[in-house]
Amino acid sequence: MDQQKEIFLSYAQNDQDFVRRLTDTLNQGDADLLLTDANVAPGSAYTEVVAERLNRCTAVIAVLSPGYFACSQCQDELARAKRLNKQIFPLQIGTLLAAQVWPLSLQRIEVSDFSQWQNMDLFKKKLKQLIGAIFNTERDSTLNQRQHYLETLIRTLENCRGVQDYVELLAQATPIAPAIPRLSIAEDWERVLRKPLTSEQERAWIKKGKNQTKSAVSPSKKVIEPIFVTTERISKFVLLGAPGAGKTTTLRRLAYNSAKESLQKHPATPLPLLVYLRDWKGEEPEKFICHEWNEKWKLKGDPLEQLREGNILLYLDALDEIPEKKAGDQHKKVEKLDKWIWKNVARVIVTCRTRQYVGDLRLIKLTFRSACRSTK
Repeated sequence: MDQQKEIFLSYAQNDQDFVRRLTDTLNQGDADLLLTDANVAPGSAYTEVVAERLNRCTAVIAVLSPGYFACSQCQDELARAKRLNKQIFPLQIGTLLAAQVWPLSLQRIEVSDFSQWQNMDLFKKKLKQLIGAIFNTERDSTLNQRQHYLETLIRTLENCRGVQDYVELLAQATPIAPAIPRLSIAEDWERVLRKPLTSEQERAWIKKGKNQTKSAVSPSKKVIEPIFVTTERISKFVLLGAPGAGKTTTLRRLAYNSAKESLQKHPATPLPLLVYLRDWKGEEPEKFICHEWNEKWKLKGDPLEQLREGNILLYLDALDEIPEKKAGDQHKKVEKLDKWIWKNVARVIVTCRTRQYVGDLRLIKLTFRSACRSTK
């Protein structure tokens, strides 16, 4: 209950005594609810004000009584709530009409019996159940949003060239089959990759790698493990490869694999967020990521805290394709991205062409070798 929920109260004027007790008790309790209703200030445009409140609210509490069913205004509020797909919580406080003549918006919805609301103990017991239902509904809504996103992402990736074939190859492969992409990195990194790295260890190995000369590193390079194992050991790295080596296809496959796992094991695994850096216009990185989250994938809420906590696995494709309006733009954007990643992102994988990568990201550098086909 860490986020305030706005609830619209739909009731007939004759039921104000019950509504007063309901609002007073809720305002005195711990539930973080903001209550609104159809009361408007004199001179205000009634229809516009009520419509705006219904648009904004999380759910609607309908106080059912004989007067409620006789009130056309109440019926209009219910109809609008139904059109907006708002969750409706009906509370019965009087003898009602037969269910078959109820409005369609209330049929097949469980009704809470508050007919003994003047008994304070019974009233509080019912109210506690109502509050629990309201917040559980919000939780279920979040779960449904997550499931819809993951299913959409999976379908989108399955339609990308090479990803579906890539999945089928993996299904037929053994853990050591050559069809599985492998990484070529310095031999001294091979030893540390046998167990997960802490952030401090990652920084130390990055610094050590930058201080080594090319001749000191190259002789010890060797193929060590599938990329799908590596992603479980290193929380942040940049994946390098030549054009056509399969970087984008592999990143999509990793996101696909993560989405499938998250869908099956929810909520234990992080959400994958696949972002194409060619779409980045140069705004602050957090604004770009929020735009991808909210506008492209239609997800609600702020992803930034989840990125910091490692609840989102960020996949950034094609560092070398960041748009550049004038000389030096791309370099400045990469520096800005690097600072943001290290301060705000717990888990990230970036791809880039080897020759275009100049080491601006403070990430472990892995060279990609793959047998799969790619779009790059």
